[in-house]
Parts: sequence; C-alpha cells; structure tokens
Amino acid sequence: MKTHIFFDTNILEIPKSKDFSQFKFSGEFQKVIDFIDEYNLCDKINIIVPKIVLEELLKHYKEDFKEKYDKVKNEIIEIDKCFGSVLNQPLEFLPKYNKSEYYKFIKKSLKEYTENLIIPPYPKDISSIIERAIDIRKPFVSRKINGKDHKDGGFKDVVIWETILKYNFESEDVIVLFSKDSDFEEAILKKEIKNTFRVISNFSTLKEFIIDVHEISDPYYKILKLAKSDYFVKDLVKKIKNQLKHQLEEDNISLKEINIDKNKIKVLYATYDDAYDMIEWDYGKGYYDMHFYDKHGDELTEEYLKATIPVEFIYEERDSGTHFKSYNCIDCISDLVEIRSYGYPAYILDKNREIIDYDK
Repeated sequence: MKTHIFFDTNILEIPKSKDFSQFKFSGEFQKVIDFIDEYNLCDKINIIVPKIVLEELLKHYKEDFKEKYDKVKNEIIEIDKCFGSVLNQPLEFLPKYNKSEYYKFIKKSLKEYTENLIIPPYPKDISSIIERAIDIRKPFVSRKINGKDHKDGGFKDVVIWETILKYNFESEDVIVLFSKDSDFEEAILKKEIKNTFRVISNFSTLKEFIIDVHEISDPYYKILKLAKSDYFVKDLVKKIKNQLKHQLEEDNISLKEINIDKNKIKVLYATYDDAYDMIEWDYGKGYYDMHFYDKHGDELTEEYLKATIPVEFIYEERDSGTHFKSYNCIDCISDLVEIRSYGYPAYILDKNREIIDYDK
C-alpha cells in the first residue's frame, strides 16, 4: 500500500519574498519531504505535482518578478541620479535576470528543481471535463462576477481532480489532496473514487493521517524524540568517550571532538543481525561488534526498533598533531537504556596519511 500526495498551488506557493534567483516550493513542501525522509517512508509515499500547478507557479514567478523588477528599476534610476557620482560601481541587474529573458531562466530552474518529482501529464480526454462543466459538478463552482453568473468557475481545480482520477492507483492505495481550496469538498469528491481519499489543508493533519494510515506505532515516535533530545545526545557522547578512553591512550591518540547531527537520526525496524554494521571510514573499513540489551539486562535476539545515530569523530595524533576524521552509525535499542559495544576500529592513519592496521 502506498500513499499518493497531490499538491495544490496554494500549498506550494511562496506567498512573500520569493528568491528570484531560483525556483523553489514553500516551506510546507519541505516539511513533507523532511517527514518522509526522517521516518524512512520513501517507499511508502509518492509526491505528485500536477502539471497545471507547475504552470501556475511558473506564471506567478514571471509576474512577480516583472512587478518587482519594474519597481526596483525605477528606484535604481532615482538612486543613480542622487548617488551615481559617489558609488564605486553602477547598480544593475545581472544579464541572466534581464526581464525579457527571465521566463526562460526560471523555467529551466523549475525543470532542474522538479526533476525527481512525479508530474502527471494533462488529462487527454476532455469529455469528462466538459460533462462536469455542463452539470456544474464539483470542483466546478457557480460564481457571480460583476453581476453576471459564471457557472464554470474553478477550471484549474477540475484539471487537478481529473488528473487524480486518471492516475494509475492500486486498489489498496491511499490518495491525499493537499490543498487549502474549499472548493475541493471531500464528502462530494470521494464518491467518485474507489480508493481511500482525503483532502487535507495543513501539515500537522497530514502527518497525523500518514501515521494512522501506515500504522506507525507510538513507540516509534517516542524513541525518535528521545534520541534527538539534548540529554540523550550528551549522554551518548559521554559513553563513547568512556568506551574509547583506554584504547586511545594505548594508541597515543586524542579524541578531540564528537559531532552528532540530530537531524539525521532515524528510527527503523531491525533485527539482531543489524547489530553488526559495516563502518565506512575515510581511508578504510572496520567492523564494530554491537551488542544490545533491554532494561532488564537481557540481550536482544528478536526484532526491535532501532535508533541509528550518525557520529563524526575527530582525532589527533599526540606526537605529530595530525588531525583525521572517521564516521560511524551507532545503533541503539528501542528503550535507549543501555548501549554496549566491543572492539575498536582497526584502521587509523599515521602522520604520512597511510593506513596503519593495529590488528597485525
């Protein structure tokens, strides 16, 4: 089962202060991407942006740039009149941001930005759209503009909806339309689709819905929250230092720094076999023999939830003062009560940047 999330323009639009040097979606989009990555849901969720949404966003970039360009250009003229003789260099736009060329530039930026997204084409059969317009079926709406009734308002919304209906889903898949548009009335639209369907207007509700649909257990999130806490990270760093202290003294090496990127900490289901992880080092590889115990002191042998914590080590050779780095991904059991590890990486570097194998 997969969840397919279709994005509407009003979710992806950056409402204020666009960076005109590149095409980007809003912060709401990034929240969804981070959530998917953080909880290892890449194989369970599809991100889909209908073509008409991209076209509308592209149009807005072009219009907003033109408006701001004309305003700034006039201000530059005024500044040049007053300060032209005292400025080091004239104020001007870079050639690629020329107003007449900007559409080509931002269109190319959009293509690069969205190259890994699913972008369905426009519906080929327009007969269903025509029938929907005649019947004024949602998302078509009747609106009064300048005293005249318009019964085919909401054409863009209809194209989005028809794109969803024509998309190839499995019977058990879940469909989400991420939109703030009230014309997408869930109760009416869900009658036209066999799959589980929701219209969701904010990230918090979307996140809760995905948690529920994919039956992600509460412990999963409690563990991640705990693993990212300052208390746990500081305690883990302390334990690592204590574990390595004796070995480092024997090898005449100082552990100068331990860095843990909390944003890259993940939680996933694992088995005991995952306790034996391959470590990728800058200049070699080594094995870490990890053993895990529950809060009662019993060694784990069944499946469990594992928090993976990426750790960067910065060492210094005491004699030469040479610094070098290594990386490891430490695995912790679900209750994060106790971590025991045995062994020390066999490969480090000497002052000539050559690998020394201390196991020989």
